[in-house]
Amino acid sequence: MMKTRGDYMIRIAIVDDEREILELLFRIIDDTLKREQAQFEITTFLKAEELLSSHREKPFQIIFADLEMPDVDGLHLAEELRKEDQHTLLIFVTNHDELVFQCFQYEVFNFIRKDFLESELPLAAASAYQKVWNHTSKLQLKSKTGLLSLAADDVVYFVSENHTIMMCEKENTKVQVMYTMEKLEKLLPQNQFVRCHAGYIVNCFYVFSINPNEILLTTGERIPLSRHRKKEMKSVFQQYLRGI
Repeated sequence: MMKTRGDYMIRIAIVDDEREILELLFRIIDDTLKREQAQFEITTFLKAEELLSSHREKPFQIIFADLEMPDVDGLHLAEELRKEDQHTLLIFVTNHDELVFQCFQYEVFNFIRKDFLESELPLAAASAYQKVWNHTSKLQLKSKTGLLSLAADDVVYFVSENHTIMMCEKENTKVQVMYTMEKLEKLLPQNQFVRCHAGYIVNCFYVFSINPNEILLTTGERIPLSRHRKKEMKSVFQQYLRGI
C-alpha cells in the first residue's frame, strides 16, 4: 500500500489529442492509484497549450504526454515546461521508439509504449506517484525540545553518538531525537531511509555512490557501510532511483 499524507493531493495531468487514448490513459492511471489508496487528482487535456496554461496557474507534479501531437507536440511541451519547472515528472507515451533519444535532455522520468499501455502504464504511474510522495512527505519526530515536523528530504542521515541519536540536516545542523536506531528504522519511510551501519541510517536522496566500506554523500561527507548491510543498502538505493 502506498503512503499518503493527510489530505495532500498529488496533481496529475494527461494530454493526448486523441480522445479515445486520453480516456484509456485516464482509466488505467485512475484504477492503478485507487487500488493503492493514493491521494491524487487527474486533469485531462486534448491540447498541450491548455496543459501549459493550467500548469502555470497551479503546477502538476506528474504529467503524462503524447509525444506526437499537432501544433505543440510532446518535445515542445517538454522544452516549454523545463524553461520554468525542473521538478515535475514527465512521462511520454509514444509509438515511435526512435524519438526517445531526442527527449533525454528534458529529464524525462519514463517512456510508455502505446501498444503496451495495460502492462507498462500501471508500473509507471505507481512509480511516479511514489517518487513524488518521497519528496513531499513530512516526518513527525520527537526531539529534545519538542515535536518536529520537517520534509523527509531535509534529513541527510541519523547517527548514534555517545548513546544519543543525532539527526543531521542538509543545512549541516544536528538535532537530538528521542528514539533508538531500531525505533527509527520502523518509523522512517523504508523505501528512502536505510540502516547502512549499526550507528547510521542514511537518506537515499543524498547518496552519491556506494563504495566497498563507505557511502559517499552528495554533501561531500562519507559515512561507514557495514559489510553485512551492503546488499540491502544497494537494493533499497536501486529501487529508490527507479522511484518505486
